[in-house]
Amino acid sequence: MRPTTKTKGVPRAGPSDPPQPAQDAPQIRRKPDEQRKEAVIKIRVTEEQKRTLTEAADREGLDVSAWLRRLGLREASASPGGGDPSANAPE
Repeated sequence: MRPTTKTKGVPRAGPSDPPQPAQDAPQIRRKPDEQRKEAVIKIRVTEEQKRTLTEAADREGLDVSAWLRRLGLREASASPGGGDPSANAPE
């Protein structure tokens, strides 16, 4: 372990010192567990399909993930037996 060193009078952390948060760093707010989106669904598309989906999402002002999630949940709730209450929830 190397002790803390100084460079031009400013203390510098050594390799064993834990990183310190910046003084003015904003606090990170985490969503409650039930609102956190951690599950992942992967789909394969052609480059042309990806371009089409991306353009459609852009027109709505959303990223592709949010756009597909909104569209998929809307369709799922409209189908017989559907009814996910989060389908119409804001992003």
